[in-house]
Amino acid sequence: MDKTIRMWAIKNAKALKVFKGHVGGVECLQVANNHIFSGSYDKTIRIFCIASEECIQVLSGHTDGIYCLKVFNNFLFSGSGDKSIRVWDIKSVVANKKKYPWWKETALCC
Repeated sequence: MDKTIRMWAIKNAKALKVFKGHVGGVECLQVANNHIFSGSYDKTIRIFCIASEECIQVLSGHTDGIYCLKVFNNFLFSGSGDKSIRVWDIKSVVANKKKYPWWKETALCC
């Protein structure tokens, strides 16, 4: 399974950009505010700057693969095979490039 994200040109079907960093297959992604948010089987969410292709943050906290992501307002919601949904504060995560557990402690469990 490919562990990259590719941005394609629709006119000629050529890859314009390649975003690398996940060590497991990429399962889901969301695009918002010039960033790509990607979830993977490696149990992490990566945030990439579209312009530079740089991974600016790695979010960890889930104990199983990430299967769904949704950006809403200034929050990122992530769903995982660990049966939890975490709510991440996007402004805090993008502004601070250090690795912290930015999810709200009120994670929802199913």
